[in-house]
Amino acid sequence: MKKFQISLGIGTATKEVGSFGRLLLGLLLLLTVVERAPLISGQSSSSIPCPLNFTVLDLYPYVANNVKQTSAPLDTRCRAARAGLSLVLSVYVRETGYFLPPDNTAESCTEGYKSQLVKQGLSGTFNLSDMCPLSQLQLDRGNDFCQGLQNVSDWNKSVPAAQIQHVNSSCSSSLEDPSRCGQCTEAQLQMVSAVQNLQINNNTAGCQNYTATYIVGYINQPGPLDPWTVLCILYIPSPSDGGVGHIVYISVGVAGVVLLSLIGVGVMYWRHRRVQEARRIERAKRASDLIASTKSNSSVNWFTLEELKKATGNFSRENLLGTGGYGNVYKGVLPDGEIVAIKRFKNTSRAADKDFVHEVEIISSVRHKHLVGIRGCCVGEGGVLDGHQRFIVFDYMVNGTLQDHLFPKKPGKALSWALRTKIAIGTAKGLAYLHNDALPSIIHRDVKPSNILLDDNFNPRLADFGLAKYSPDGVSHLTTKVAGTYSYVAPEYAFYGQVTDKSDVYSFGMVLLELVTGKRALIPGGDDDPPILLSDHVWPQVKQGDWKRVIDPNMPDVGRDEVMERFILTALLCAHPQVHYRPSIDQALKMLESDLVLPDIPDRPLPLTSNLAEIQAHLGSSSRSSASSMSFRSTALLVKSLPHDEPLIENEPSSSNEAEDSSRQDVPLPKH
Repeated sequence: MKKFQISLGIGTATKEVGSFGRLLLGLLLLLTVVERAPLISGQSSSSIPCPLNFTVLDLYPYVANNVKQTSAPLDTRCRAARAGLSLVLSVYVRETGYFLPPDNTAESCTEGYKSQLVKQGLSGTFNLSDMCPLSQLQLDRGNDFCQGLQNVSDWNKSVPAAQIQHVNSSCSSSLEDPSRCGQCTEAQLQMVSAVQNLQINNNTAGCQNYTATYIVGYINQPGPLDPWTVLCILYIPSPSDGGVGHIVYISVGVAGVVLLSLIGVGVMYWRHRRVQEARRIERAKRASDLIASTKSNSSVNWFTLEELKKATGNFSRENLLGTGGYGNVYKGVLPDGEIVAIKRFKNTSRAADKDFVHEVEIISSVRHKHLVGIRGCCVGEGGVLDGHQRFIVFDYMVNGTLQDHLFPKKPGKALSWALRTKIAIGTAKGLAYLHNDALPSIIHRDVKPSNILLDDNFNPRLADFGLAKYSPDGVSHLTTKVAGTYSYVAPEYAFYGQVTDKSDVYSFGMVLLELVTGKRALIPGGDDDPPILLSDHVWPQVKQGDWKRVIDPNMPDVGRDEVMERFILTALLCAHPQVHYRPSIDQALKMLESDLVLPDIPDRPLPLTSNLAEIQAHLGSSSRSSASSMSFRSTALLVKSLPHDEPLIENEPSSSNEAEDSSRQDVPLPKH
């Protein structure tokens, strides 16, 4: 029986190799993977089960033994924890082809990993999330780590074919031979560099881990059940004894060859780390220079990433206030005890840092009682898995958003008419300030209930200026960067990318209709019927004089008839699909607050375009030539097959996309 020995730098692994031992080890590994134990002890029935097989770690006690080694440096313990997670994910890649489990299982998977380590002897006082950190964000497929490549299919389509072929030829067979292992690890490092240089979404976080799990779980034929593969790629040795009833020794005769191979791999890895560290230092320097150049003439408060981590408990799930297409919002507590909200943007690139800082400068200078105040911001590097990050810190509103109260997840008391009136008028005043009094004037672009925050007295404050773009007076922006949510976006903005202050008025009109009716801006259709916009649902009833039928039946008290009718008519005028019929926000505010005689509600435009495919093509087109030939039809077609509350896809705007347009000026309302 052959005996070999090798020093790995992370502990000496001793194994006895024999035909019987190999067979028994393989059978044990296979049986352990097939037999899945419960992932989380005491898991509630309401939680979503984690699809990862953490019991494979029973075969590799090295992971738990090193994590629970209190005398070892923290970096050593965390390195073992990350290696164990990579092993589990390699098994998942082999079974499903995906690098990470579904988004809604991130929390249960994080708890499952912790429970597995506790079962293997880890003390409950060692918090993985705080110390390493290892959090559910690392298991969240929706974070678009590593260029947004989510599965093996994405990887094979995006990574250069020559690179994949090189890894396949170097890593596909057994990695027991030291020279073969050295060739594979060299190919692994080259693939990491190739993936990080892809120009997809510039999020390179996690590319090293993805490459390792790709090789172990997909490329290598023996796969994650083979101890030599796991040892070579993930640096996890097999059990020193007891696992298969044998002790495996590696002979001193081969140790020299192995040592030379490892030294070669170590040198390559060291060179790679030096390059990566140099890049990281350069990025940090650019971010530091950017902050320094801005701080000198800026009133913006700059936070460090460490300060925000401390304020949010390392962005714990318990402090998560909400999620959206542009990032997550967390509740945080500053050192002085002040409670704030912290928005963490997803998939950021360093190239846009200057624009981000400039935009923060603009919005932080805007102060109004119906606008959320900006406390500060942060630009920084979040580590290997988190990548480049941006944050905005703003005032915390104790009553959440209008959406929380208008469309609560759990049934509760409906808002009174007095509160709805207060919210509607306050929102209009906030928009009026942005359009008329802010310098330069600001178009919000994404007015909707989830962006209307409510303080302790239910005073509304407009939020989410991450989408707001300032515009010079008298200019209509023609841009391909459509930012907003389907059912609240004005037709001229969605079809042609043409945005003015009247685009915000349209969105306000839809919100006002929701306040009065208690219905969502997009009403779901039946089995064979498409969804319909709330404005299209209300319009014919109001034209027939049946406006009382559209009032929210759950409203505990209602206003006077003339007031209720005035709010409905104003909402329909604001939400008219044609720009010139809409009032300015100042005019809309006067209609709501005074007894001015309102114009008659005009008819809706006749359906002129009925081809849904054509409409969808126009939604994704940046062509301006179609604008003159395309006529509006009922705006329900705009959202006929589109999901509610999903942001429209953004494309970078062109500098030439500005043109003179008289629609920026207020037009007297027509009377019919």
